[in-house]
Amino acid sequence: MRLKFFKDKKRRNSFRLKELHFQKLKSVSSNKRLSLLVRISATLSKTTRFSRNCSLTRIRNRCFITGRSRSVSSKFKVSRIIFRDFVIKGLFSGVRFSVW
Repeated sequence: MRLKFFKDKKRRNSFRLKELHFQKLKSVSSNKRLSLLVRISATLSKTTRFSRNCSLTRIRNRCFITGRSRSVSSKFKVSRIIFRDFVIKGLFSGVRFSVW
């Protein structure tokens, strides 16, 4: 379980480091004022220079306590199981546990 958490953390770091460079290449490749040769070379370097782990789509939201990847609350960054336990214990302010 922890191995996936560290792999995801590594992917986030590599994406963060390459993000600015990728955005520059993307703006050059989509700029219609530049010549076709420059845009094609930017597109080719954009697709071949970066590894797959530098892509935003490879990043997965994970619970920072358990490392669970499914059903993670984006606001609290915890899974539904941990979220439920924290609400019952009263650790999240402004959230109430509903029973009917």
